[in-house]
Amino acid sequence: MRKILLLSFLFLTYNTSFSQTWQLVWSDEFTTQISSDWVMETGGGNQLWGNNELENYRTDNASIESGNLVITGKKETIGGFNYTSARLKTQGKQSWQYGKMEAYVRVPFVTGTWPAFWMMGNAGEWPACGEIDIMEQVNLSKVIEGTAHWYDANEAANDPANYQETSSGGIKTVSSLNGTDYHLYSVEWDTDSVRWFIDNVRYFKTSIKGSEQTEMHQPFYLILNLSIGGEMTGNVQPDDSKFPVKMYVDYVKVYQKSTVTEVEEPNVFNTDEVILYPNPSSSVLYIKGAPENSIIKCYNSLGTKVLETSDNKINMYEWPNGSYNLTVETTTGLITKKFFKQ
Repeated sequence: MRKILLLSFLFLTYNTSFSQTWQLVWSDEFTTQISSDWVMETGGGNQLWGNNELENYRTDNASIESGNLVITGKKETIGGFNYTSARLKTQGKQSWQYGKMEAYVRVPFVTGTWPAFWMMGNAGEWPACGEIDIMEQVNLSKVIEGTAHWYDANEAANDPANYQETSSGGIKTVSSLNGTDYHLYSVEWDTDSVRWFIDNVRYFKTSIKGSEQTEMHQPFYLILNLSIGGEMTGNVQPDDSKFPVKMYVDYVKVYQKSTVTEVEEPNVFNTDEVILYPNPSSSVLYIKGAPENSIIKCYNSLGTKVLETSDNKINMYEWPNGSYNLTVETTTGLITKKFFKQ
C-alpha cells in the first residue's frame, strides 16, 4: 500500500505545473459609446502640449463609428487655432503598473498628422513622471516609433541646461502602412524592461533597471491622440486637401501577469460523452456530444465568466493563454471540463 500511495503522489506532482500567463484586466472595444474611463483633454497652445502643435483639442472630435473610436482632425478655425482634433486619457480613472498594453489602430497617413498611442506616469511633472510611447507615426512615413522617456537626475546634475530627459527607443518599417490597414501596436512592460511589438512581432527592447529610472516603476495611464503639425512632423504645412482626417481605434486592452496552476491533460478527453478538442488549443475549441439546447459557459482561472453560448465552436483567438473551465448545463445536470489555450 505504501508503494501505491507513493507512486500516485509522484504522478500528481509530475502533472502539475505553475506558470505565468497574461490575464485581461481591462478593455474598451468602443462598441456603442466612449466609456467613462476616458477623460477628454481640451484646448490648444504650446503652453498645454508643447511641440508647437497646431490643433485645438475638442470633445466633438471624438466619436464612435461602427465599433471604432474615431478621432477626427478637421481644418477649421476655433479659439485661434486653424485645426481641431481630440485627445483622450485614462488618468484618474484607470492606471496600471506593469502589463501588456495593446491597441488595434488605423492611422490617417496624411502629411502634417501625428497619431499616437502612449502612456505617462501618475506622479511627477514630465519627464520625471516617465513616458512610454507605444506607437507614433508621422506624415507619410511607414516607420513606427516606440520610445521610453525618463528624467535622468545624474545627467541633470552634470549639466542642468541640457540634460534633463533621456530616451531609449526603436523604429520599425511597416510596408503595408497606408491609411487603410489596421495594425496591432503593443508593449510588454515589467520590472526589468519594456518591449515593443507590431502585429505581435517584437522590434525593440530597453532596460529600465537603472537607478535613474525609478519613475518607470509606478502606475501609468493611457493616452490616445491625433496631433496636427508640430515639431514631430518637422513643422510641415498639413495637406489641407486631405482633411478631415481620421484615426480609428478598434479596441484597447490591458493584460497583467497572473500565476496560475496548470494541470496537464490528454489532448482529447471524454467524460459523460462530451469531448473537447483539440486540447490544448491555440485558437478554436470544438465541443462534441453536448446535448441539444445546452448552455455552455467558460470561466478563466480567476473564476470570471468570459463566454456564454450554445454554439459547439468557441473562438479563443483574442483570449490570453492559460487554463479555463467549461460547463455544459443540461436538463439532467452539469458537466465540467478543463481546457487550455496556448
